[in-house]
Amino acid sequence: MNKIVKSELLFIILLTLNFLNAQVIPTNEWVNFFSTFSTFNDNPLYVGSEIRVYDPDGILCGTFTVHTEGQYGFLPVYRDDFTTPDIDEGADPGDTLIFYLNNHIALILGPGNPIWTSNGDVIELNLEGYSNYAPVIIGFPDTFTFSSDSTLTLNLNDYVQDIDNPDSTLNWSVSGNDSVIVYINDTTNVAILSAPLSWSGIENLIFTAMDDSSAYDSDTLVVHVTPYVGVKGEQGPRIPKDYFLSQNYPNPFNPQTTIKYGIPEQNYVCIRIYDLLGREIKTIVNEEQEARYYKIIWNGKDQFGNKVSSGMYFYQIVARSKEKTFMKTKKLLLLQ
Repeated sequence: MNKIVKSELLFIILLTLNFLNAQVIPTNEWVNFFSTFSTFNDNPLYVGSEIRVYDPDGILCGTFTVHTEGQYGFLPVYRDDFTTPDIDEGADPGDTLIFYLNNHIALILGPGNPIWTSNGDVIELNLEGYSNYAPVIIGFPDTFTFSSDSTLTLNLNDYVQDIDNPDSTLNWSVSGNDSVIVYINDTTNVAILSAPLSWSGIENLIFTAMDDSSAYDSDTLVVHVTPYVGVKGEQGPRIPKDYFLSQNYPNPFNPQTTIKYGIPEQNYVCIRIYDLLGREIKTIVNEEQEARYYKIIWNGKDQFGNKVSSGMYFYQIVARSKEKTFMKTKKLLLLQ
């Protein structure tokens, strides 16, 4: 399938909005296009299908109604008349033409090229069209490596093209992540990858972009997560010098957020989520833990597995040892 670069998408959108109702202005120069086999939705182009041709400026310069299944032609595509400088009737020699099938942009199958050449030329140009084009993932990285104490951020919009839909409207999902944690912002399509601090290894993550008609494309990212490295280069978990509770990220969040904390000695640790009225929503951690850094996820659900409503919440850590009790509270914002 031919791929249309993003710089052309704006042209396509403007063309669809502004020029589909325009009329062809015939001139005394044209190039004839024809097809011996063209398709729409993987079937031979049906009788009554409409073909429209536009020049790079969005000027309609040729139309044809199909009367033989799978074929069209001759379809005259008119040149701009240089004797009427105030009127743009059509293409100029060398212009690349944009073909539409039934108001959907067409893919060019050849054998010719969609170029206005010289007056009287005859070009065979087979077309392929769809009422909906699947998104296409392009340039997706093959592999990434990051440490279990860090995160990886990917702007997924940088790796997809969709003729019919703006990239920001696509729905992204991921599978294959048994240990790697993937959060995808539904608004920005930015993915944040992280991993439990105690885990290292390799996972094959399958990212899928789907449009509102359930057409999709997928690609695989191999993620290498390396373990912590101690001060002297020895592998193993680092131990914080003091207690800490970090601000959750992302914040605001939907559907899940990450909370990092650390304890410098063995403690009984309890982390709970509270609403603005001080009511307990969920206990995330409630156990004896060794001295080290930790990372946990809250998925925006209460202790019964129900989604909680949008709003401000508090998360609080209480770490108790024989000699000391550490307590700290921070705010987080959930947007459902």
